[in-house]
Amino acid sequence: MKTRFHPAAAIPALFFALVIASGHALPQSPQTPPESREIQAALKIADLNARIKELERIKTAYPQSQLMASIDRGLFAAKVDLCETVDAVDALQRPLLSEGTGFARFDKYYFACDRIFRHPNLERFDSARVTAILESYNAAYAKLASDPEFITSIPEDQRRHIASYTGSMLIYLARAYLAEKRAGAILETLGKYQAAGALPDASFHFYRAEAEALQGRDAQAYDDYFVAAVDSYRDSEAKARALYRKLRGAETGFDEALEAKWRSLPFHPEPFVPPPGWSGKGVLAELFTGSECGPCVAADLGFDGLLEAFERKHLIVLEYHLPIPGPDPFMNPATKTRQDYYGVGSTPTSVFDGERKFAGGGARPRAETKFREYKGEIEVRAAESPGVALTVEASRRGAQVRVSCSFDKTLPGTDCNVALVETEARYRGSNGIVFHKMIVRGLAVVDPAAEAPSAAFDLAALESAAVKHLEDYEKERDFKFKEKKTAVDPARLAVVVFVQDRATKKVLNATFTGVK
Repeated sequence: MKTRFHPAAAIPALFFALVIASGHALPQSPQTPPESREIQAALKIADLNARIKELERIKTAYPQSQLMASIDRGLFAAKVDLCETVDAVDALQRPLLSEGTGFARFDKYYFACDRIFRHPNLERFDSARVTAILESYNAAYAKLASDPEFITSIPEDQRRHIASYTGSMLIYLARAYLAEKRAGAILETLGKYQAAGALPDASFHFYRAEAEALQGRDAQAYDDYFVAAVDSYRDSEAKARALYRKLRGAETGFDEALEAKWRSLPFHPEPFVPPPGWSGKGVLAELFTGSECGPCVAADLGFDGLLEAFERKHLIVLEYHLPIPGPDPFMNPATKTRQDYYGVGSTPTSVFDGERKFAGGGARPRAETKFREYKGEIEVRAAESPGVALTVEASRRGAQVRVSCSFDKTLPGTDCNVALVETEARYRGSNGIVFHKMIVRGLAVVDPAAEAPSAAFDLAALESAAVKHLEDYEKERDFKFKEKKTAVDPARLAVVVFVQDRATKKVLNATFTGVK
C-alpha cells in the first residue's frame, strides 16, 4: 500500500483496486466465488490482449458474478496499459472522473494520476503532456474539493481527511514537474501541500529534496532525503548517503545516524499516570499489522509510544503480523489464530481488551495522533476493576519455555490464554519500519482449574510451525519470500497471560512477565 493515510470509508476500495492493478491474489474465504481463481490466473497473463480476451470470456461465462466489478477493473487496467501515449490514457480515464460519490470520487482522481505513473510506457510518454494532464486533474480535483455542495456529501467527521487526498494529488504533480526538472514549480506545489494542511510525509520530503538538489542546495537536500530514507521512500537512502559523503568527506557515522532515527519516535509520549487506587487492571492492547502495510506505520509507532508511556503492569501489548496487503515474514499459526478469532480483514487494526476496535492508520506524521487515540482508550480501561487476579512466572531451559500461572478465582465461560512473544526483532519491510515489538510467536490455553495451571512452549517446534506456515503460503500464492523471520531469539522472550470471556471476548485482566 502506498504510504499515505486513507479514510476508513475509502480503504476497501483503495486496497481492492491496488490488488487488481498489481495482479496480486484476491482474498480467499470459504465463500469465495468459483470464478475467483480464473480471474487471478487471467490477471497474471503477460500478454495484455490475451488477458483482455480471457477476462471477457470470464465475464460472459459468469454473468451474475459477485466479482464483476473486479473483472471490469482488470479489463480497464489492461486497456490503459495498452495505450501508446499519455493522451490515450487520459481519454480512457477522464470520463470516470465524474463518477462516484464522497471519497470514492476523490479516489477516481488519485488513481487517474497513479495509473499514469505506473504505466509500462511512462518513459516514452511526452513529459510536457504528462505535466499538462496532471495539472488538469489537480485543477478539477481542487474545484471539487472546494465545492460546498460536494463537501456536504462527505460525513462531517471524515472531512478532515480531505487534506490527505489533496496532499497526494499535489505529490503526483510535483513528480511530473520533477521529470521536467522544474525546481521552482515543485517547491510551489509543495507549498500548496502545506497550505492545504496535509502532514509532510516521506514523499513530501523526498520531492522537496529533489528540488533542493536541482538548485544545488546540498545541505537542505540531505536533510530532506534523510527524513524520507527513514521510511525507505524510493531511493532516498542512497541519495542521502551520497550527499552525506559529499558534505563530510566520508560515510562514517551515516549508518549510526539512520539507525538512531529508526529507533526514535516522531513524538514524545508523556508517561501514564495511574488512577488513584489502581486496583491491578492490566489492559490488553492487540495490534494487527504488516511490514508491507504503509498505513501501519502510524499505528506501529503509536504502539511503540504506548510501550514507552506505560509500565507493563498497566498495559500489555501483543502484535500480530498479517499478509495484508503483502506477504509478511513474521506471520505464523498463532497470528492466523487471533486474526480468525476477531475476524480481522484489514491492517492496521487494534483491539483493546478484546472489545474495542480501532481501524486505520497513516504515515509517520500521524503516529502521535494514533498514540493519543489509543492512550485515551487505555486510560479509561486501566481504571476498571480486574475480573480476576493473575500471577505468572516463566523460565527457559534450552529450547523449552515453561509458564506457571495462578488465579484468585476460576470464572466459568472464560479462556486463559498464554502468549509467547519476542520483545523485539529487526526486519526492514517496504513500509520502512525496522524494529518490530512484542511479536507473538506462540499461543496456548491454560486450564485455571488444574492443580498447577501451566503451559509449555518448544522454540524449535514453534520455528518449524512458522516455517511450514510460510511455505504453505508460498505454495498457495505462487510466491517466494526473500527472507523468512521464523527464528526466535531466546534472549528476547516474554510471556503474556490474559483471561478472556468466550461470549463477549472481553479481556478481564492481563499480565506480563519476562522469561528467566
